[in-house]
Amino acid sequence: MRIALFALFLLTACRADGDIPALDPRPAEAIDPRLPVGSPDPAPGTLTVAGEIAMLAARLEEGRAAFDAQYPIAAAAVSTAGAEGSESWVAAQEEMGLLVRAREQVARVIGDAAELSTGQIAEDDWASPRDRDAVNSLLARAIALDSEQGARITGLEARLD
Repeated sequence: MRIALFALFLLTACRADGDIPALDPRPAEAIDPRLPVGSPDPAPGTLTVAGEIAMLAARLEEGRAAFDAQYPIAAAAVSTAGAEGSESWVAAQEEMGLLVRAREQVARVIGDAAELSTGQIAEDDWASPRDRDAVNSLLARAIALDSEQGARITGLEARLD
């Protein structure tokens, strides 16, 4: 008897008055969550990444300027460095550290340009051939500058040892 009353209680609890929301999928659930939010992608070739390329080129020149400003200071410290462990040698090491730090900007430009080249342009395939060439040219210039700066640092390090 108790089981019958309990079952009757459960059945009456399921009854509801008024509008019962349907368990059908809502319209918002029909949208693929992997799709990007915002406006749809433009037609191929209509956008340009010239602004981003110009920003990267400016950062590359800033990196060149920072390195070129620090290099004479580091070179002077290396040329006056005494024996290993001396105060002048430690000062030269500190200046070399600042020179390496000044080189960071160029390495960051290389990473950002490579990401632009292999990410946004390669995957989305919407940049114009001119933009692709500009990014590749900037990347080649940045890599050449990085190699040049690396060679200059290596030359100073050899004189310091």
